[in-house]
Amino acid sequence: MRILWRVLVVCGSYLAAIIGFFVALIALFAIASLLVPGKTGWTAAAAVSPAVIVGAPLVALFALATAITLTALPAAGLAVVTEFFSLRSPWIYLVAGAVAAPICYGQIVPQFKESAAWHIRPESLIFAVAGVVSGLIYWLACGRNAGKWRQVARAE
Repeated sequence: MRILWRVLVVCGSYLAAIIGFFVALIALFAIASLLVPGKTGWTAAAAVSPAVIVGAPLVALFALATAITLTALPAAGLAVVTEFFSLRSPWIYLVAGAVAAPICYGQIVPQFKESAAWHIRPESLIFAVAGVVSGLIYWLACGRNAGKWRQVARAE
């Protein structure tokens, strides 16, 4: 019963981390668009368009499905390893998020696939920072207790 509960906690924490990733991504892109001199930024254009309000839930659902499709298997592998070895360091999750997010971005954007040499772009850095936020959320929700359920089961 404990393992079933832990699997549910891991899945819920994974979904919370993905939602936190998108919130951080939107905030970082909004900040980055305001830092570009001479441009109004995409947030000003989005504020006046009623199509954004109508289309936002559909785009968000598609983005969520894409994120889950690209990250579910690596995240499950990381969860199994960290639970089995009781790895509770936040750095594991922060680095995993920082590495996984730009890689997933590279899978979506055609310019990354077509270029022979991978180079750092501003968007990939924004995705990396959002991935760190996602890893932090997962660690706070689930990772800091990784493997503790096995120790409690042995004590009983």
